Amino acid sequence: MPGKKLTVNPRALRKSSETLNEPASTLQTALDNFYTKVNGLPAKPWGTDDMAHAFVKQYEGHEQRFGSNGKRGYEALLAGLVDLIDGLGVMRKKTRAMALHYAKAEEANQR
Repeated sequence: MPGKKLTVNPRALRKSSETLNEPASTLQTALDNFYTKVNGLPAKPWGTDDMAHAFVKQYEGHEQRFGSNGKRGYEALLAGLVDLIDGLGVMRKKTRAMALHYAKAEEANQR
């Protein structure tokens, strides 16, 4: 395209890659807290009174509703969160690598 130029700022790319740390860390902390709380619950955390029985009646049969590959819904959700955390880490690394490659290319072009 005549008269148009693509510019890339490696420093800005590196800085933007660092911003991916916070959401990944926040998600990881939330996931860790969830596992800690769930693992500390008794087998029937909802109890055994009438309200508990009403809850179980509504819940039973629906736990598979949003699952995939035989996982219950919450397990599929947790697996998705783990994938998201991993994906943010990959994006961070690749953005940093891109910044490095652009900086090297700019340096080589200045010679």
